[in-house]
Amino acid sequence: MKNVGIVRRLDELGRIVIPREFRKTHRINVGDPLEIMATETGNIVITKVDMLSDLTALCETACQSLSAELSMTVAGSGFDNLLTASGQGRSSLVDKPLPHSITKLLKNRGFYNGSVMSDEIAKLPEDIAFGYVCIVPIQSYDDCFGGLFAFSNKEIAGFDIAAMKLAGRLVGDTLAKY
Repeated sequence: MKNVGIVRRLDELGRIVIPREFRKTHRINVGDPLEIMATETGNIVITKVDMLSDLTALCETACQSLSAELSMTVAGSGFDNLLTASGQGRSSLVDKPLPHSITKLLKNRGFYNGSVMSDEIAKLPEDIAFGYVCIVPIQSYDDCFGGLFAFSNKEIAGFDIAAMKLAGRLVGDTLAKY
């Protein structure tokens, strides 16, 4: 392990501050889970927990199940891009970046159901060949981890929306262990 040479003092509540340079270099953001371990030699190690692989795996399972039950194309995302998809046209969706408006919607635990192109909130890349989208956050009580997207050429309503919301909550509650 490379010594970098920054010393921080523990405050009266037992907290330390991770320097801004470290947070920026290692992409540690407010709310990111960090694991704290003690080694046998007495060193304390802080490790950023990589939730993206767990999020991707859980989204993949949820997308496959939802796609089969709802007969729609369903995708899962973090805050930056679509991670996985199941159903017709899935290969054209994976790794698509999310517009800032959708990232903001998800981080605010928002919900959207409507036309892909008529509303600036849900404006997706023009090469997505669907007319309608239902976007639900993947959330637990206090945390939001990304979103689930159902794509269709007809309006999405009723049971389909309820199933999407339930799946978003189940994936979120599973990720909340962090």
